[in-house]
Amino acid sequence: MLEFLCYSFIWICAIYGFIEILKIIFYTFIKTPKVDKCKIHIIIGVKNCENNIESFLRTFFYKILNCQKLDINEIVVVDMNSTDNTKKILKKLNEDYEFEYREL
Repeated sequence: MLEFLCYSFIWICAIYGFIEILKIIFYTFIKTPKVDKCKIHIIIGVKNCENNIESFLRTFFYKILNCQKLDINEIVVVDMNSTDNTKKILKKLNEDYEFEYREL
């Protein structure tokens, strides 16, 4: 009797596992929801960061341009009254990349 219960338990677990595998296959390959592109607005505020802003923005734009699922409507970089060369660097980067530059 104990042997019958052990085999029954093993078969129930095997059948349950098989059903779970079929559900994963079904939801992964057959019933994959269609994902629409998201519309994203990005605002980046900067102040006195001339040492980091160029590398940050170049890396940021590189990653954004390589990501094809995102539909970015607008990227705004706002300078909040920097006293160093941040404004000059942002104006130079604005020529290379397409973003809106604003000053407070």
